[in-house]
Amino acid sequence: MKGKKIIYLLLALVLPILIFVFLKKFGHNEFTVVSLFQNKSLDKINDCGVDYQFPYTVEDSVLAYYGIGEDYTVLIFSDTSRMPLIQLVKEQVKKDPIKFVTVLNENSFLTSESKGNIIVSEERFFHDKKCSFLLTEPLNVVLVDMEGTIYGQYNSQDRDEADRLWAELLILLKKY
Repeated sequence: MKGKKIIYLLLALVLPILIFVFLKKFGHNEFTVVSLFQNKSLDKINDCGVDYQFPYTVEDSVLAYYGIGEDYTVLIFSDTSRMPLIQLVKEQVKKDPIKFVTVLNENSFLTSESKGNIIVSEERFFHDKKCSFLLTEPLNVVLVDMEGTIYGQYNSQDRDEADRLWAELLILLKKY
């Protein structure tokens, strides 16, 4: 009886260690961010006059216009340049290859810090926001890669959305 107890005790102690070592050596954890609009899910956008191809990517001319190149780009479509939640995300990833661009319409109030801002006509502002980057209200931030794949859409005024943006940027950069 005493011998069985010792065997059970050894198994209870050694088995979790063996499982841990096995998973550490052969296991592989990888998180991914699912790209959006990869199948026919654009029924809500009828008045753009665009025939969307799937998987959907933003057109090259639109990418070039907004300066989307070698890095992941966060485009912020906003009427104000003061977005404290997005500023927090910028601070957290400032050393990474991520470009933040604020897109302002011509009627927006400009601050003295115009670096990284693009001013477009009001018509282009609303067209690109809705038809190219597929943002609907209240969403005003989009995460795009260099090929035009949309990885996320966010509301810059919502703390949870800013946290999700930060987490998805870290996953795309494989810094978890």
